[in-house]
Amino acid sequence: MVTDTPKTNRFVGKSELDHIERGREGATTSADDAKPLAHYLKSPTIIAVAMAFFAANYTQYFLLSWMPSYLTSARGLDIKTMSIVTAIPWIAGLIGCALGGLLSDRIVARTGNAIFGRKLILIVTLVLVAVGLGLVMFVSTTTQAVALMAFVLFLEGMTPLACWALIQDLAPASRVGGVGGFVHFLSNVAGIIGPGVTGFIIQYGGGYDSSFLLAGAVAVAGALAVLVFVRDETGTPTAAAI
Repeated sequence: MVTDTPKTNRFVGKSELDHIERGREGATTSADDAKPLAHYLKSPTIIAVAMAFFAANYTQYFLLSWMPSYLTSARGLDIKTMSIVTAIPWIAGLIGCALGGLLSDRIVARTGNAIFGRKLILIVTLVLVAVGLGLVMFVSTTTQAVALMAFVLFLEGMTPLACWALIQDLAPASRVGGVGGFVHFLSNVAGIIGPGVTGFIIQYGGGYDSSFLLAGAVAVAGALAVLVFVRDETGTPTAAAI
């Protein structure tokens, strides 16, 4: 059912094809016009997007690996109850994935600025993720802790979508694959680092509270990277200048 281009796909009608092509006007650059791939891979803007993606993945892998242990060891849930309760935050994350894309598109439609729309989603969600992770250290009940982790994953679910959209907004069409793979590679290093560092911190560095604090700090770092280095068309660097 898949073809290389919408034009050659028998399931794409003329009106849909026109809509796709209008949306890509000005966004496509031929391989001859694009700069070398290495130019984009060392761009501070692209690296900032990767840092935001890394921060989101760090939170995701942290909770994926350690939430069950946290609920049983620190909150005293039995394994049967934990297995049910653990599903709640991930359902919230699923909803966040869907709503994040819709919200991002709505902001872009209202402002007419794709870079600003994706950037706003990244900064707001990562800052609120950090706040949610920090508050987990202070709540007294398991219900409050689970609600906060659901809040965190709901917001975290919005972040990768904005990152992928930004890559397509920032990189020319002929470099999207290479740049996207590079950003995804850097972001998924969080899956190697996060669970291991968390285990070390829990055992030797202050327990679960310190691990939540570190995850929140990583989220803030990702938000700051986007704030400083990802600029809209009126700032420097611009999408066209990358």
